[in-house]
Amino acid sequence: MSTLTRISPRIVMLPPTHNTDRPLLAAIQGTGRTILMDAGNSPAHARAFLRLLAAEHIHPDGLVLTHHHWDHTFGLAAYDIPVVAHVNTRRHLEEMQTWSWTDDALTERVTQRRQTAFTAANIQKEWGDNRKVELRLPTVTYTDTLTLNLGDTTCVLIHPAVDHADDCTLLYVPEERALFLGDAFYADTMTWTYSRAGAIALVNAMKGLEVDQCFLSHEDEPWERSVFQEWMRVMKQAIHAIPEIAGSQEPMEAAVARGLNRSLNEEEVEIIGFFAKGLRTP
Repeated sequence: MSTLTRISPRIVMLPPTHNTDRPLLAAIQGTGRTILMDAGNSPAHARAFLRLLAAEHIHPDGLVLTHHHWDHTFGLAAYDIPVVAHVNTRRHLEEMQTWSWTDDALTERVTQRRQTAFTAANIQKEWGDNRKVELRLPTVTYTDTLTLNLGDTTCVLIHPAVDHADDCTLLYVPEERALFLGDAFYADTMTWTYSRAGAIALVNAMKGLEVDQCFLSHEDEPWERSVFQEWMRVMKQAIHAIPEIAGSQEPMEAAVARGLNRSLNEEEVEIIGFFAKGLRTP
């Protein structure tokens, strides 16, 4: 059974698990309120998180959604607290409330390229045959940024127009220098591509943030400060290289390596491939 990880006096986290694509869930505690990040991929996932929090005498007052994808929202029915999200998240959830989640419906959306086969398979594994999904709508929405005051702690919500989803929310805790990216760093999973505009939006959203730990929702370990800064260097070099190289991966790799003054590792080559495949220069 998963256990909570104490990140700091203010933050605890339930790490991700990969057999049914459960993302990390987090609780940010202030002297006045406690806010949760993401609802989980099922009521079972959510209830497991709530039981672990209760054992630590942590009682949530609200919940922030990082975006609308199933693995971050399908646990919503387990929570009886206000939900905060980007306006586009509410719009997507309203649409998803009308969807069926039967095998046939999942197969149809995969065929129509509205969902991935990976998503369909994990919904089937996590939910079994009983897929009565109840999606509560957010009670508070925002557009660009929103700051939540928890007492001695603040949560800053930031919306960048990235490729993974049009409703991604970053959650930044300045008092802890902790940044939760949700899935905003990941590519468009329908096409496995990055756009230059999406990369610029992500980099600009994080400009000026002091970050000692950066959490991605499906990574087992956070990026420490030096790793975070190096990934930002990679993204900036890729952004710089794109206008001069028309979508060919090898020249882009060479240009980014020159800008970094070092060779690229396997993950960085994959990132450059996402740019090369989906090049959409504004």
